[in-house]
Amino acid sequence: MTEENGTRAPIKLEGQYKAIAVCWFLGLGSLVAWNSMLTISDYYYNLFPVSVSNDAKVVPTRLSTMQIFKQNIDFCLDLFLIYVLTLSIFPGFIFENTGKHQLGSWYPLVLIAMYNVLDLISRYIPLIKCLKIESRKGLLIAILSRFLFVPAYYFTGKYADQGWMILLTSILGLTNGYLTVCVMTVAPKGYNGPEQNALGNILVLCLLGGIFAGVCLDWLWLIGKGTF
Repeated sequence: MTEENGTRAPIKLEGQYKAIAVCWFLGLGSLVAWNSMLTISDYYYNLFPVSVSNDAKVVPTRLSTMQIFKQNIDFCLDLFLIYVLTLSIFPGFIFENTGKHQLGSWYPLVLIAMYNVLDLISRYIPLIKCLKIESRKGLLIAILSRFLFVPAYYFTGKYADQGWMILLTSILGLTNGYLTVCVMTVAPKGYNGPEQNALGNILVLCLLGGIFAGVCLDWLWLIGKGTF
């Protein structure tokens, strides 16, 4: 745009305050995460203080990392399978054909929103004692039963409408958050501080392995789509 005297009018910037607010929140999130990494050692020193008697030194028996892993291999497998299943089927249906749905291009956003909202809410369900699964066998059965989502998603994507798909995705998010918290809180019981720390590292490693495997297996949904 030019003015009457031939000079170019300044361009009005729009949305700059929204951009500043978004960057501020992103920066705050990075700062909190970085601060947690720097202060984690102080937290564990405060949580598990070393106490030695004047009369005799107490040397507790500590399990090795491999022993802890062998004793908790079912919990590690649980976390691995939770995210293998979730990330191997959910992204494929977010980007399915949205033209046949009334929500149009809003359909993927609704699926993502419902999944994340239910995942967040479900992480607080274990606070209710009677609703928390603490049995190893019970957790394994619940997690293996989630593989019924595979035929359910295929059937819903082929025959059902968008309402059923939104409901199915909500249940996927609900079980994902709930079972993750149950496994992470039940597994460390019965171990002392250093062993709990080692077990936590093993569980996180298995969780990351499940995420990686789930993302890789997501490519399987391209089979039969004409692009694979």
